[in-house]
Amino acid sequence: MVEGGVGRAAIAPEILYALWLYATLEGVGSARTLARLTPSAGRDARTSE
Repeated sequence: MVEGGVGRAAIAPEILYALWLYATLEGVGSARTLARLTPSAGRDARTSE
């Protein structure tokens, strides 16, 4: 990453809304639980699998 450059691109609001709706319908109240239930193409380096 270039110093002074922009960060990660913003996530589309439609995706965030769909994720919120999914969590609500599934009764998920924890962000960590939701993260475990959803696949991710670019897992963060901090997560271990």
